[in-house]
Amino acid sequence: MANKTLFMAAAFFAASTVFGADAFVSQKGGLWSDPSAWRDKALPLAPVNLRMDAFSGNFEIDGQRAIANLCVWGKPQNIHIYDGATLTIGSLGINVQNVPTCVSGSGFLRFQSDALVCYGGSGGRLNIVGNAIANKIVFDGSRKLLKSAAIRMAQPMDRIFKTTLNDKGGYSDLSIIGAPNANSRVEFLGNTTVGDIDIVNNAYVLFNTPRLFMFGQYKKIEVSNSTIELARAQSQYSIYGKVRLNGGATLVLRGDPYDNFVNMLFIAGKTNTVVVADSASLGGFCVYNNGKADGRTVKIVLPKKAGSGVLRLKSIIHNPGSNMCLKSNSLSLDGKGNAVGDISIEIENFANGAITVENGFDNPDDYAKIRAKGWGDFRLANGVLIATKK
Repeated sequence: MANKTLFMAAAFFAASTVFGADAFVSQKGGLWSDPSAWRDKALPLAPVNLRMDAFSGNFEIDGQRAIANLCVWGKPQNIHIYDGATLTIGSLGINVQNVPTCVSGSGFLRFQSDALVCYGGSGGRLNIVGNAIANKIVFDGSRKLLKSAAIRMAQPMDRIFKTTLNDKGGYSDLSIIGAPNANSRVEFLGNTTVGDIDIVNNAYVLFNTPRLFMFGQYKKIEVSNSTIELARAQSQYSIYGKVRLNGGATLVLRGDPYDNFVNMLFIAGKTNTVVVADSASLGGFCVYNNGKADGRTVKIVLPKKAGSGVLRLKSIIHNPGSNMCLKSNSLSLDGKGNAVGDISIEIENFANGAITVENGFDNPDDYAKIRAKGWGDFRLANGVLIATKK
């Protein structure tokens, strides 16, 4: 086991030399300002590549400190930032290779250009329970070191994850950028304050926080080729604008967290998916009419063996008054009343009574565009979507 650990350390040391000088935390660990906290017994004179391995102790940040990048492996690691202190990680980013790493304390974790870049990981996780500031969370697969990594924001009520203040005195928008062919996961479990949110490029983002404050211009969440999961055990999230799925996007609802409509744009794909993990209520689906004649699918995934009313809709199709969207209660007309291309609704795990609808389609023929394996002849009866088993 020791030989394996030494081999891993040697491999990571070789891989990191292209970034500059390496500085390892000693087995004793301790305060940055104490030479004994460093393996070579000397304080760094410039931002270094901070390394924590199986032979590193806990590390403590006192004062305003900066590193070029952070690489951890070998065993669970801990970094504590004291009140009034700041640790700034450079644009080279973090490599939480195969272990969990916890950053705690009443000081602040910051990132060069306010971008948290994750360039490596094979099942590792960065748990931030102290204060942190970032406008971007970026998973960078270009260095071939990133396979699977997670960033977990779990600030208690007296700590916060937030974006920077913009020139208008509000909070900047937050961008989360995944990496193709990698497991790119971000979890917000604590006190969170941001502007609008943009999620792209194969990211999986979970919001399961007691406090989500959004102060962007539109107070919305955009999702493209990615997944967002909204979980909530308390009152619903106040996302005043909308969750907008821009194609190849998935919205997972757990605990009835959100009661607004879902806007589906199909910009980056022909299918958007809403997964009802247990039970949810929505105003409906606002489907963008982009003038294309090819097929577009709204996919709804219900729980297996769905019970009565697990999905409650005010209307199936909702139009907020836009000519660019489908007409309210229609799958065949746009906002101007013109016929549109092939748009359908596909339901997985359908059961009679599982979906309630206050306002059904104006055109009975639109129900023929609803599909579910083993079911046909969809219709509305007493506010419940029903069908006939084939």
